[in-house]
Amino acid sequence: MEKSFKVFKRIIKNLNKTMKYIHKKEGHLYTFLFLDIVWCYLRYGITYNEYRIFEFYNLEGSKRKTYISRRKYKKIRKKLISEDIINVPSKSFGPYIL
Repeated sequence: MEKSFKVFKRIIKNLNKTMKYIHKKEGHLYTFLFLDIVWCYLRYGITYNEYRIFEFYNLEGSKRKTYISRRKYKKIRKKLISEDIINVPSKSFGPYIL
């Protein structure tokens, strides 16, 4: 339970840093930023870090749809690539990998 709280606390701290950075850079209100980050996470699968890196605060919805978030990438990868294929190198070369 304590570990979960530490992770949650770290996420909130980093989210706050992201909002401060964007607020200084663009002047957007914290409330707007928080709600937009949450919306982007729910709608597009974008994390607060991806939100900052890809400058989602400057994009409209039609452009936001075109980005592939980590969550979308994992879904695509799971559909297109079999786990057996992904694990072949580690099975074959396992003894040689440090």
